[in-house]
Amino acid sequence: MRYQYRPPLFRMLVGNGIFMILLSGAFIAEYFYPRMMGLNGVSFLAFALFHIVEGFVFIKMGFALKTKRPCEMGKNLSRYEFAMTPITALSILSVSAIFPLAERDWLYFLNIGITGAHILIRFSLILYINILIRKGEDGFVPIRNHVYIGMSILFVVLNYYVFGIIKSFGVDMHLIFEGDIAGLTEYFLIMSLLEITVGVLVMLQSYFLCIASHFSAKEDTPIDLRTNATISKQLIEKYDIFSYISIFANGVLLLLSIMSAFVSPEAYLPLVILYGVVLAVRIPSLISKKRIRSKYKDEPIVIFKKEHSVLLYASIFLVAYSVIAFLFGRVALEKVDEIHQTMFMTFGIFVPWSIIKMVLGIRSYFHSQKLGDPLALLNSYIDLVLSLFTLAHTFGIVAARTDKEFFHYSAIVSAIILGLFCLYIAIRLLVIGIRGKLNLRGKAFEHFSLFLRQGNNGNEEEAKEE
Repeated sequence: MRYQYRPPLFRMLVGNGIFMILLSGAFIAEYFYPRMMGLNGVSFLAFALFHIVEGFVFIKMGFALKTKRPCEMGKNLSRYEFAMTPITALSILSVSAIFPLAERDWLYFLNIGITGAHILIRFSLILYINILIRKGEDGFVPIRNHVYIGMSILFVVLNYYVFGIIKSFGVDMHLIFEGDIAGLTEYFLIMSLLEITVGVLVMLQSYFLCIASHFSAKEDTPIDLRTNATISKQLIEKYDIFSYISIFANGVLLLLSIMSAFVSPEAYLPLVILYGVVLAVRIPSLISKKRIRSKYKDEPIVIFKKEHSVLLYASIFLVAYSVIAFLFGRVALEKVDEIHQTMFMTFGIFVPWSIIKMVLGIRSYFHSQKLGDPLALLNSYIDLVLSLFTLAHTFGIVAARTDKEFFHYSAIVSAIILGLFCLYIAIRLLVIGIRGKLNLRGKAFEHFSLFLRQGNNGNEEEAKEE
């Protein structure tokens, strides 16, 4: 990657940084004026902190253009973004779910204007950087990614203000300002579900750009689907970037389900176990894949056999989970109708993600058949288990609100089906794992060895071109 020092870009970065630091005072003022907000105003302090930190980062980026190489810049930015990811995730989710208790005075609308101005400035900066990238200065990709991440977060801030007005239709503002959530309406909850869903998409997109910047710096090649789609797709597959995103997303869902379990343990504990099992399988399988393919890169048969050992490991967890689904699934589903109204918002994240995983799981299954890749097959099955359980859990909620008797029977049937499906997947993975280790999957190995050869040849050709 390469770039050269550009005075206009330097001025834009430093100027925007100073602008953000100075105007952070408006968000701090909103916490104290016309009255101190207390815990209800923590979001305003978070917005101010974001502006201050980002302001200093922008100033530092501007001056670093003269001294830092693109790879150094990319590594530094991605480290900062990785460190901020947990804080960003919690902030986006909380801001999407809470009601803005600030009074709609001149300061409230001033901050809407400030946030909108920041978004326009960042959008202009992205357009300018894209022009430089198209001219061949691809070292600006990590900087562009960082600007884009910040702009996405600013949209969440703007959404907090503007969408708060939209959500307030029918809300008893008198009760809200007294701290009584009874003033909220079903409409507010539905709009909050939509808000949370958008927030999660922003969060996943930001995490993807963060990872892309990291591996761009590591490879000294930009991962940018617009300017070098072919190489970018190869690098995305090489570094399993989507696997990292999936692990991150499941980690967020595990955190949400743990928080929900404090309110309704009977209903949400199975989700805690589900996402815990998924992570207990996904993380070791990704680590094993990296280690095995690096250590035995010239021995396809060894890779093939050893990756089937991961399937044996995963089958143990799925057997355990199928037993849990049998024993506790029906009870959990029957308790779903006892969930407090506001806890239903959690499914604004669970359900969209489960639908996405259903589609990806089916697609990954057929893709794994073509490649003969045992770990791709494992991931597809895990996605299907995750998706079906979450959707069945949500179906239980809907049934509970319409017909008690129907809900009772649907809970029993759902629990049995989920348990049997998990047990079937576990046994299937166990059989496939044993057959793979005994080298009894000849056709799958042919596809797999061809897939590995094509990947290695592609890397060799890239090395020759360089």
